[in-house]
Amino acid sequence: MSRLASGAPDAHIALVMAAGTIAEGKSRNSAERREVLGAETLIKALREVRNRSSVDAIVLRVDSPGGFRPGVGRDLGGGAALRRERSR
Repeated sequence: MSRLASGAPDAHIALVMAAGTIAEGKSRNSAERREVLGAETLIKALREVRNRSSVDAIVLRVDSPGGFRPGVGRDLGGGAALRRERSR
């Protein structure tokens, strides 16, 4: 992080925190009152942050015991969904 900060003092870094067992759909609490990290919710949040012109980088912090969501990598395009063209 210090290298990025020293190279770009005006950089704005967004921190997206994701917690819970990964599952399809929206984030929610399970019947056992455990957090469920919904893939839909995560993807929506990442796309919203990506579209903010003030954000130069995104850090995704995941606190999850695991879970299953087929195709989540495809939905995010292997990270390609987070890239954006910038006109300079």
